[in-house]
Amino acid sequence: MKPEPQFLDALERLAPHDHLCLIYEDQQEQFAAAIPFMRIGLERGEKCIYIADDNRVSTILDAMRPQGIDVDSAVKSGALSLATKQEAYLRQGYFDPDWMIRFLQDATAAAMAAGFSALRVTGEMTWALGGDPGVERLMEYESKLNYFLPDNPCLAICQYSRQRFSPEVILDVIRTHPLVVYGGVVCQNFYYVPPDQFLGPNQVGREVERLLTNVRDRERVENELRRARDELEERVRERTAELEAFAYSVSHSLRAPLRHMDGFARILAEQAGPRLDPEFAKYLQRISEASQQMGRMVDDLLNLSRTGRRDLSTRPTDLRLLVEEVLAELKPEIGDRDVRFEVGELPLAECDPALMKQVFANLLSNAVKFTRPREQALIQVGHTRMDGRPVVFVRDNGVGFNMKHAARLFGVFERLHRREEFEGTGVGLATVQRIIRKHGGSVWAEAEPGQGATFYFTLKGQY
Repeated sequence: MKPEPQFLDALERLAPHDHLCLIYEDQQEQFAAAIPFMRIGLERGEKCIYIADDNRVSTILDAMRPQGIDVDSAVKSGALSLATKQEAYLRQGYFDPDWMIRFLQDATAAAMAAGFSALRVTGEMTWALGGDPGVERLMEYESKLNYFLPDNPCLAICQYSRQRFSPEVILDVIRTHPLVVYGGVVCQNFYYVPPDQFLGPNQVGREVERLLTNVRDRERVENELRRARDELEERVRERTAELEAFAYSVSHSLRAPLRHMDGFARILAEQAGPRLDPEFAKYLQRISEASQQMGRMVDDLLNLSRTGRRDLSTRPTDLRLLVEEVLAELKPEIGDRDVRFEVGELPLAECDPALMKQVFANLLSNAVKFTRPREQALIQVGHTRMDGRPVVFVRDNGVGFNMKHAARLFGVFERLHRREEFEGTGVGLATVQRIIRKHGGSVWAEAEPGQGATFYFTLKGQY
């Protein structure tokens, strides 16, 4: 099992004084956490000790090598040590929590004296299933570690198999560890019980008090989060309205100057054309084309602004009918090109029909445009299910794009292709995203250069 990057980042953030339990389902999940934990310590110049039991020492070393650990050098230098339960937990022939704490204290002092920056320890705890004398004090040891670790440059992960330990033991393991590693996630432990409480008398009464306090505190925190979220959403709405009003005002003010530029350039070209140097005539043509392009961008920006300010007028809508209307309107744009449309079944949706028609118009118009180099264009519209939810897609066999630029795809005025190749203002997909978000959905794309593109979107009100 290869650890996720987020999980590795969380392991990287661990530091001396941390005390974790790793609760794993199988060996793959166990090694996916324990081996990177060791590797990170070695890279940081820490002394690393792995106490083996369920797995042989040779098995652990073999698992370390593919993870980039130079095992032979690390063992030879003393940076990495592997021990068995007899060499650690049961060295005296029985388990004594206080002796084990002194063992870690001495190992930490020796590591620091040898020039290491800290001691890093992980132990396979399956030895506790053997019924050795003193094993009934295991949770006392786990809790006492929470006295030792905060005052010493040491961090530890205690490994527990969920399949082999009883639920009662796993419950106490969770209670005695400030951090829990489970399912590829490092979690702050909401159920952690400080050692003074765990080891003290009247444990049941204190557990009731702690749970009631946690319930009350959690409700208070959730209320504060709800208030903060509501305030943030209100600020976002206010700021969005201000920005949209500003964009509308600026865009509206730009339209007249742009029309004047284009108009005067045309007049000059018509009246002085025969007397103009061909190079100057070309400049006038470029001025006219640029002002027209800017005018189209302003119009699209105004439409984007209106989309954001417009209230939704939703009703049950057959999405297939919207697609058919858009395809009828696209016929003049297609001309005599060989373009085949395949429209599958589409779900009903509670949506604003006019805005959703704009979504299909923009996506299908893009598909028509970017399949222009193909002798036979194929554009498909349909729906599928992802993670149990209906997803609508528009797919083409056009020029596609590189997914490393996908983050720019829905930005205003962003273009992934040169204007000389494909016309457009770079506002169409931003409009699509704005409409989909207003409907409580999301939109994304998948593509490969030369292999076409597929745009997906979801709606909150799909049936």
